[in-house]
Amino acid sequence: MTVIREIPNTVAFTTERLEIRKMTCNEWELFVDNVVFADECLFMFAHEKCEKLLDAIREPIFNNGLNYSIYLPDEDRMIGFMSFCTSEKHMDYNSIAYYIFEAYRRQGYAYEAVSALIEKLLDGTLLGRPTDEILAWVVWNNNSSMKLMEKLGFRGGDYRVFDDGVAERKFRYEAAGVGKTA
Repeated sequence: MTVIREIPNTVAFTTERLEIRKMTCNEWELFVDNVVFADECLFMFAHEKCEKLLDAIREPIFNNGLNYSIYLPDEDRMIGFMSFCTSEKHMDYNSIAYYIFEAYRRQGYAYEAVSALIEKLLDGTLLGRPTDEILAWVVWNNNSSMKLMEKLGFRGGDYRVFDDGVAERKFRYEAAGVGKTA
């Protein structure tokens, strides 16, 4: 049985307009209820893929993992979520994921939050060591996220297709001079 321990809602880092806070258990439940099992997610992912996503994020959240809530500090309003998964058990190693609530999309918040996360990963602030490679998987029909990945400096690579027919494209971000291919 997993013992759930509430993580204080502390600010991990900030950007010009945002506070990136450690995700709490209550925020985790909000994420599950409003994002993972929302029609939008179920359209993009088969139910079993949502369960895999839950497992990937659940494991580190209860161990002070790199799972964050994105806030507008002036309003103390949560506008999305972001995570960095380092578990080969569940998903690709060093994978990022993010979700911005619909009312806050197309305002540059995802770019701002993910840019800050990448910076903290590259300089070693979050892991205690620099990261030289970051992956992201984007659902084939999510053109906005694909454009965001390219704007952030990720290179697009191969697609993979799941049994339910859903396809995702792999994006790779590399620290300068690494030179791996997607």
